[in-house]
Amino acid sequence: MHGAHSLTFLGRYNPEHGALERSSFFLARLSSGSGNSVSTQSIAAGKDGVVVAAQTSVASIEHRDSLSVNGHKVADYGGNDAVLLGLPSGFDRRLVWNVFTKTSGKAGSDEVAVNTVNGKTVAVLLAHAESAEFYTFNAISGTHHVSGHSGNQYAIIVAPINS
Repeated sequence: MHGAHSLTFLGRYNPEHGALERSSFFLARLSSGSGNSVSTQSIAAGKDGVVVAAQTSVASIEHRDSLSVNGHKVADYGGNDAVLLGLPSGFDRRLVWNVFTKTSGKAGSDEVAVNTVNGKTVAVLLAHAESAEFYTFNAISGTHHVSGHSGNQYAIIVAPINS
């Protein structure tokens, strides 16, 4: 797996006896096809069992070439990506696994939160962009920086993710 040192494994365990019931494994891919790092900074779960994760990828996530944000194609991979992962309670597919870059450059994820609004799961990804820009739509500007990161910080709201 080339230089991968961070991999993401998420599992659903039975609380009565601790047995693993469902799981998913995530890693990024180099252009050669070899695996590379995807680190998870934060994980949250909704009342409906949806699991979301804030991740930073050190190569392209699956199908990155065809990803978009509100119909706009994401920029080419530029060093690191801030990634939002969402899985249903059954872990049988991805509800979302997306990056949000408008321009190529380095970015990363910080935190993720999840809540249910009108029966739909809403995820919020807090991310930073060191040398990239993210797509924004109806953005509210602010000046507070999270986690001591330089560059731009973003709160990315994805709703709904359980449809």
